[in-house]
Amino acid sequence: MPEKRRSRRLDVVLPVKYTRIGVHPPEHRNGLVKNLSCEGLLFTTDEFLPRDSLVKLEVRLPSSPRPVPIVSKVSRLGASQGEDSYTFGVEFSNPSPSTHYDITLSHSFIASVDQPYRCRSLSSRSGTS
Repeated sequence: MPEKRRSRRLDVVLPVKYTRIGVHPPEHRNGLVKNLSCEGLLFTTDEFLPRDSLVKLEVRLPSSPRPVPIVSKVSRLGASQGEDSYTFGVEFSNPSPSTHYDITLSHSFIASVDQPYRCRSLSSRSGTS
């Protein structure tokens, strides 16, 4: 079966904090990033997240002095890893101008660790120049 991913994944173990967008009052939850690419990531948490739900992630990357906020959409539901552990694949949403710099940091981090691979620029992905 051919690979469907457009970006190569980098195995990592990074803490992530997230909130579900559109859920009031907002509840801050924790999870663990398992892998990361230019277009998304895989993480585990103790909360079930419906497919297509939007989440604001805050990932602490080694290349960044502060958590990187990234708005993402749940695109894949992984297998449950027990009663209180779920795995989700998320796709990064097109960044707004205010988060463009932060997502660029995450792309730069991947490129610096995986030298032969280069992420596509955000401007080519979002259709802007």
